[in-house]
This record gives sequence, C-alpha cells and structure tokens, in this order.
Amino acid sequence: DGGVPVQKNIYILGTETAAEVASKIAAAFGTSVAGWGAEADGSRIHFKSQTPGTNNENVRIYALEASGVGAPSSTLEVPGNLTTNTSQVITLRLPNSESDHGPIGVKFTDGVSSWTAYVSMMGSPETGSDLANKIAAAFGSMIPNWIVSSRGSDVIFTAEFPAENNIKAMARLSGLNTGIGMPDSTITTVGAPYPTGEAQVATLVIDSGATAAGTITATFTDGSTTILKDIELIGTETAAEVATKIAWAFNTSLVDWNATSNDRNVIFTARAPSANNPKLSVAIVEATTGIGLVSSSITTPGSETFAGVKQAISLKIDSGPSAPGIIRVVFRDGTNEVSKRLRLSGTETLNGLAEKIGSAFENSMAGWNVTTMDHNVIFTASTPEDNNSNVSIVVYQE
Repeated sequence: DGGVPVQKNIYILGTETAAEVASKIAAAFGTSVAGWGAEADGSRIHFKSQTPGTNNENVRIYALEASGVGAPSSTLEVPGNLTTNTSQVITLRLPNSESDHGPIGVKFTDGVSSWTAYVSMMGSPETGSDLANKIAAAFGSMIPNWIVSSRGSDVIFTAEFPAENNIKAMARLSGLNTGIGMPDSTITTVGAPYPTGEAQVATLVIDSGATAAGTITATFTDGSTTILKDIELIGTETAAEVATKIAWAFNTSLVDWNATSNDRNVIFTARAPSANNPKLSVAIVEATTGIGLVSSSITTPGSETFAGVKQAISLKIDSGPSAPGIIRVVFRDGTNEVSKRLRLSGTETLNGLAEKIGSAFENSMAGWNVTTMDHNVIFTASTPEDNNSNVSIVVYQE
C-alpha cells in the first residue's frame, strides 16, 4: 500500500481450483496486514481497508511464483519529467545467473493496461545477461510508447517520450510452473474519507420540570462506553433548569462530545465530524427503587479462533433497593431482545437481587446460559464464537 510490502508463501498441491487457490491466499493474509482484511469471493480475493480513508493509488496485490531467478520486481531508475524533457526509465534487475530451468513470464503494466512476455530458462550455464537479452527480445515493440532493451543482467523499460512520471508503471517476473499465472489486483471500491463539516448531534428533551426532591440518573452511551451521572433535584426546577444541570454534569466528562443546554434541550455534539454512530443514546432514569441504572460489561470477549472461548457478560449489582418498586431488566444481543419485569419489596440484598434477576432469565434465552455469583448475574454464550459487541443487559426503573 506504499509502505513496507507484505509477502506470504502459499503451498500449492497442484490440484486446486481457482477458488481454492483464492481461499488459501485469503487465509494466509487474514488480518496480518495492518489496516487491511482479506477475504475470498469465489476465485477473487478482496483486500478491504478496515477504515474509510482517501483512496490509495499505491495499493497493489499480485501473485508471484518461485523460479530459478526468484521473483524480482522493477525499480524506478529515472522519474519522468515533462518540464526537464526527461523520459521515465523502469529497471527489472535479474541475478547474474539462474539456478533452475523452465517457463517464466515477465509482466509490464502502466497502471491501466498490462503486457506479458514468456520465455524459457535453460538453466546453467545460461547467465543473467542471457536471460535479460531473451526478455527484451520477447517484448520487442509490444508495449505502446515504451522501448524495451537489456543492459547486462538488467531489463530496461524506457518511455519513448518525455512525460510526467507514472508511479504505477512497473515490471515483474514470475515462474509459471503451477499454472495459476500472474494475477494482479484491481481496486473494486474506491476509498473516500468521511464527509467533512457535519458533526453528529444527539438531543435530550426535558418534557417537564421537577415536582419533588430526588435524584435522577442520566446515562450517555456510544455503543462501547457508558457514562452515568446522578443529578440532585430540589423539586422546584423548571425543565430548562433541569437541562442545564444535566449539561453541567456531563460537560467535562466526555472525551469526544460537548454537552450544552438550550432552553429544555440537552445537546450532545461530537467534537469532530465523523461517520454517524447509530448506537448513540442519552436517557434519564429516576431512581424510585434506589438501585439506580445498572448496565452490564463484557467480562470475557468471545473468540472462535483462539481455543474456543465462550463470551461472558456480567451485570454487577452495586446497590440494593431502598424502596419498593418495579424494575425492568433488558437483555439485547443486537438481534433479539428479552425483557423481564421484577417487583421489588425494597428489602432485597445485593445477592438476593442478583438471584432474583438470574431466576427470571433462566432458560429463557436461546444460545445463552444464566448464572449468579455473589452480586453478579453472568450471561455466558452456550457455544464459542467471535465476540459480539452488541450484547448488553440494562436495568431500568418503572
């Protein structure tokens, strides 16, 4: 991608279909290239940038087959420059001698079109110079606007006319014994940066003012981080004054967001333009039972790859109820939602409340097992699979 090239060796049995070769290549790369993922699609391998960004014209993927001269690629010897009347020169440098025999292909591309010349290596005593002469002769005048010649063990590709330098022009050599040829990549989706100038905004509207003294809990989440703030009310605040208190509570605690108020609106504005986050939410919970808003945390990330780890997510009860009331516990996994309503007497201990929640969910969710340990309710996936970041359990007041 313009940085340090990453090369993977793939062993071919000789009976693979094109799709099987593609699958082997994709598996070899996996996510080993920083910022890129590889996946097979029939006989194609897609290398996809893991984050949106400006299109990178340096990206190139190609297959090389080992030959007696290795798998050399060209270097830019003389950059083209129209201003100084300079023609571009590309050099494919071969070893001084070869150690094998058999067919090879040399491919030249200008970034739009490509041309391939085929020659056979004779093996010892043929020298690198002999092979370079063969390659130059095989190309002849095949490539429009380029002259191919040899100089010692170098094959020289010289632009016929001065022009601005073409960074995409290159030549490479590969063996042809396995029959897969020398496939090159094409950019199938042009990258683009996030649109600029639009910062995401979430607005919490306070419908009415306070009518009695008490505590409310405001919760902000962006799908990965949840921040809770307790706001004390004296019971006489207008809706606008409640909004101001909430904004002040969050004002310096959010890294990527600004919190302000405007009349009875609490406005959360992203500090920088970015892609829209559909997981963003802000909510208010009034602590009638005294246990406040309780959210889960992922205690064991799931992994299908490494030793079959089962995902576990824990709901930790930090405080017991101080008054009777009803709570609603909601389990979500990004696809399904299971909700349980529990009536509390107001005298439950931390462990007792955890057991009550665990009993309510027991055997009610396909794919998940529910257990309790002290004042924790633990939801564990029935089978190992890659981590699901959408899983959450939240306790709401009713």
